[in-house]
This record gives sequence, structure tokens and C-alpha cells, in this order.
Amino acid sequence: MSDYSATGEGRTIVGLITYAEDRDDAKKRWKEQVPEYYIDFIYEGIDSDNDLSNTLWSYSALSRAASGNCNINMLSRIHYNYS
Repeated sequence: MSDYSATGEGRTIVGLITYAEDRDDAKKRWKEQVPEYYIDFIYEGIDSDNDLSNTLWSYSALSRAASGNCNINMLSRIHYNYS
């Protein structure tokens, strides 16, 4: 996940839930799908009780992803413009 604000006029939150072999593979997948100016915060597992996760995805989508019954790639981005 990443929380980015360049000029202070807005804020963008990006999250990626995907299968990865290890931390290095997770970083590689992040860099393939998210612009480089977003910092990566790598977490293992899916936390459906996390406020940020619940902002980016529905509880149903998180529950299905956490079930382990599928290979998943979920990318979500929300931008708030305060100007």
C-alpha cells in the first residue's frame, strides 16, 4: 500500500493485493503495476479488518481474496483532491 501527496492539494492511496513467492517478488509485482513515485509498504496476508483495506476494497472482495481459493491480483487507487 502507498499513501502519496506531492503538492499538498490532494492525496492518493494505492493498494495491491497479489500472489507473490516472497518479499522480493512482491516488490517486483508492485513496481510492474504502480508508478515509481509511490512508496511500497509490503504486508503479508490480507487483513479485512484494516480501515485502509476497507477503503480500497469491499469486505466481500477481501474475504474472497483471503480464502486462498484463487490466484488474485487486485489493484485499487483512490485520489482525494482538496483544492
